Amino acid sequence: MQDAASSPPVGGDTIKGGSGPYHKSVIGDLMRRPSCFLTIIAAVCCLCATTALADLPLTTSADPVPAGIMEVSYQRLSGKTTRLASDRDAGGLARHLAKLKSERGLTTREKEKLLHETVRAASALDPVPDLRREVEDMTAYRSQTQALWNEHGHTERRIAYDIAAAARHALRVWNEDDARRYAKAALDRYNTDLIERYLVAAETDRRGIETAFREATPGQLAFHGQELEDGLHAGKSVGALAAIAARKTGDVRLMHVVLAESSTQVALESLSTIDAISWPGAATALFMTAARRPEIASAALLGLGRLAVSDMDARDILLDNLGGPNGASAAAALGRLNDDRVIAQLKDVLFLETDETRVRHALLALRLSGSSSAKAILADFANQPTTSPDLASEVPPWLRD
Repeated sequence: MQDAASSPPVGGDTIKGGSGPYHKSVIGDLMRRPSCFLTIIAAVCCLCATTALADLPLTTSADPVPAGIMEVSYQRLSGKTTRLASDRDAGGLARHLAKLKSERGLTTREKEKLLHETVRAASALDPVPDLRREVEDMTAYRSQTQALWNEHGHTERRIAYDIAAAARHALRVWNEDDARRYAKAALDRYNTDLIERYLVAAETDRRGIETAFREATPGQLAFHGQELEDGLHAGKSVGALAAIAARKTGDVRLMHVVLAESSTQVALESLSTIDAISWPGAATALFMTAARRPEIASAALLGLGRLAVSDMDARDILLDNLGGPNGASAAAALGRLNDDRVIAQLKDVLFLETDETRVRHALLALRLSGSSSAKAILADFANQPTTSPDLASEVPPWLRD
């Protein structure tokens, strides 16, 4: 990132130096003509002044402060921001921010950089009323400093220090933490109104309540388990809370409901937390519940592939799904196993079954396996006289020869 403003080019012709009789005679002639000599002196002075100005940082008419004074002032005020934030002095930072708004000892660029730093520092502190009020005022600030951004050969002007965005971020952080504190107190009191509060809360407040659920004890979450399950059955958007509660309490029934009834995003996120260790004896059934939802079935079958390394039931489920709508995902999961028993079962599908879709999925699994036995089966299948050219083309060319 570079400042959009740049020094103006210095124009004009240049006078090349030289030596010899001609140059000596010309200079001597000019020295004998006072008017010409004075003109040259004036031009040289103007050129030197213009060159010196070109090396100074540009300032606007609203920023007449010399660079040296500005730098000292900026460093002092920036250090004060850092010190107040380190001391967690929210009241002092509020007063500091109020003074910065009317500070006249800085250029616009340095002032906005400092305001941006101070508002960001404020977001990490507890929002006393004065600090919250000062930051709320900054949400209407219109930043003036721009910078040039070059991405993939495209250059454009952007706001260098978006103070209003930093202020909105700070308010979101504070609101989220306020909601977390409220939810923590409600969980400590086993308050039955917490779930209803979550349903009508703004997105920022919801995140705070979800954070409180992650920090709660299993006993506190179990208290809300039935209410969350009933809410999911009723179509209420409590999936995020229910998923957290199910994971922390190990509630298998609630997790089944989460996978079946919650939003697609929550269900997919929950799938990634299911394994044989976290859900002993229940992981396969949980993946099967998810596999019945078309929008997450593919991810569920791939998850079953992780269990199929040691779970025969998971392997059988994957084999049964060959030929189905998500058969390609089942094939991918089977192909990663590189298990001789699975490869033998895939061979039976190729040579004994007539469902073309199942055969194609079995071919895919064997191709993804990459084992020597899988390659031998593919070569044998491709060279069988009864194999159609269309199916034979599914086998890599170097195995068909």
